[in-house]
Amino acid sequence: MDPSKAHHYVPQFYLKGFADPTRSAQSGKVLLWVYEKGKIPRLSTPRQEAHENNFYTFEDDSGQRFSIEPYFARLESEVAPVLRKADDLDYFFSDEEKSLMAYFIALLFLRGPTGRGFLVLLC
Repeated sequence: MDPSKAHHYVPQFYLKGFADPTRSAQSGKVLLWVYEKGKIPRLSTPRQEAHENNFYTFEDDSGQRFSIEPYFARLESEVAPVLRKADDLDYFFSDEEKSLMAYFIALLFLRGPTGRGFLVLLC
């Protein structure tokens, strides 16, 4: 495993949905505005935001390391095409698609730093 692997707690495909179309077209790459409390807004790319190195890497009692990042990657590949359908106001989601999106949205909260802190408080 690459020890410097950036694990996105907000998926890149989701961040791309917030891209500035004008700036992205001018630069030839997907750009979005990042707002941080007390700082001047800045342009960035989805790849550079909302991640921490090895955020989903854990070590068991024997010292073996494992990661749940591959699970999130599979889930994101299933959700991305479903979420893109939301642009079509005439499209009606199936019950399976609704369940998948509800699961994904719940995980968006729990899989980030705030959600992790929340889970620690519960345990």
